[in-house]
Amino acid sequence: WLADHVVGGVVVVPGTALVELAVRAGDEVGASRVRELTVAAPLVLPASGGVRVQVRVGAADASGVRSVTVHSQPEEDADPEWVRHAEGVLEPVSAEEPVLGEWPPAGASEVDLGGWYPAVADRGLVYGPVFQGLRRAWASGGEVFAEVALPDEVVGEAAAFGVHPALLDAALHPVGLLLAGEAGGPRVPFVFEGVQVHASGASVLRVRLTRVGSGVRLVAVDSSGAAVVSVDSLVLREMTGVVAPGAAARSLFEVAWLVEEVVSVGDVAGWALLVASTGQSDSVGGGGVAGLAGELAARGGLVSYPDVVAVVVAVASGSAVPPALVLPVSAVPGAAVPDTVRDVTSAVLATVRSWLAAETLAESRLVVVTRGAVVARDGDVVTDLAGAAVWG
Repeated sequence: WLADHVVGGVVVVPGTALVELAVRAGDEVGASRVRELTVAAPLVLPASGGVRVQVRVGAADASGVRSVTVHSQPEEDADPEWVRHAEGVLEPVSAEEPVLGEWPPAGASEVDLGGWYPAVADRGLVYGPVFQGLRRAWASGGEVFAEVALPDEVVGEAAAFGVHPALLDAALHPVGLLLAGEAGGPRVPFVFEGVQVHASGASVLRVRLTRVGSGVRLVAVDSSGAAVVSVDSLVLREMTGVVAPGAAARSLFEVAWLVEEVVSVGDVAGWALLVASTGQSDSVGGGGVAGLAGELAARGGLVSYPDVVAVVVAVASGSAVPPALVLPVSAVPGAAVPDTVRDVTSAVLATVRSWLAAETLAESRLVVVTRGAVVARDGDVVTDLAGAAVWG
């Protein structure tokens, strides 16, 4: 059901699930009321693989108050970092139970919910069937009332939670009615204060939402009027995109060519050819790097150097600064792919660092030429080679 909660195009664990984790951990130590919980960073689920989640509860002070944090790390990384998603404070529960009162509320005007979820999706919050729990809503002055329910296919899961995160999330959906007319885009939970679960296992809620200062107060009961969950204050913040720090964010990246300039290479006179910077053979002729070096040398005018340091020494001795340094790179035939990737990447990185550190070459470009790669863009011809990357 987590896959039904999409924010900004990626699957994000809802803030209500982080609250559920904190409450459940608090149950173990007799401090299941959430005095405060701040969502520090979204917990993004990768397109494949899983994440480990750790909920840590601190030692109690004299009044039974404890710290709580929620972290995650990618399940399959060899050396992953833990990312902090939420931190807050737990305390013992209060004996006071909120009362909702008459239902449906007298004098409240029912809101037409036709097209509600498609309109929300257009603004970047895409709720799948499990999260589309808003059934009816009413507005009265500065308050909003709503009925929310889990779909039939997950009703059986409600007993496994204090409050099913999808149900509590749906209870917050009418917040938009309280914020109508305010500038800005859709808002997502940021700081929860005074969260207490009074009864577990509900699949249907009657909800009252009220503005309280900069936040929103929530009271929810079941169909019999018995208290289920209350939130003294929920502060929301505008959704400006999903930023997922740490290794879990890697699913948001892709490998692609970014082409700024495609030029036809004619006169290469005075260019420096780095024949040994990758640590492979610098002899001409044959395939791989050696073959590339031979083809480039055959153009005429290129001066061969073993590495960037040799170019710097030559310039210091009176040679002209080369307009470009050409680094041929390709795999060693028959070598294992993982080993080749590490070796070639490390060698190229070393050359890039050496070139960046050479002040005398500040006006030169570094051209990395490959064979067996891809063309920079459909229809482009990058000299007569397979591909080239240029830094300048």
